[in-house]
Amino acid sequence: MEFSADAGPPALVVGRPESYTLYASPGVSATITVTFLATAASHTVKTFNLTNGADTFLEVFPNATCTGQQVTGSPDDNGTDTNDYSRCGTKANPPCPANNDTNLASSITFTATARDHCIRVSRSPQSPPSAGFYGAFDLQVTSP
Repeated sequence: MEFSADAGPPALVVGRPESYTLYASPGVSATITVTFLATAASHTVKTFNLTNGADTFLEVFPNATCTGQQVTGSPDDNGTDTNDYSRCGTKANPPCPANNDTNLASSITFTATARDHCIRVSRSPQSPPSAGFYGAFDLQVTSP
């Protein structure tokens, strides 16, 4: 199950976080377009400030349509944590992670090209039972 985003700005500005509220809706995700002006510049896309049970799955495409091959490092689900938490529990291995504002967040660092990029955020297919089908998150693109 994926999410649909509240109506909001269609484009994300590098360096400025935007907030999104997600609702369970099959086949729909939050899709945001970012235009990069610099070539070969490193950028990081991240979700953070997760609330209400959000668990994000992040994808970045080097086009405005969210189709085709993704950028290097995409997709990302919970950063460097590669555990599948869909069947976790107090007596299971792995145990469920704390459902806080960072544990279930995602981040991708990649080299952007001078063009539109599509960022898609959906509910993680490996969400722990403690994560809800709804939730909110902030999304930000930064460049060092």
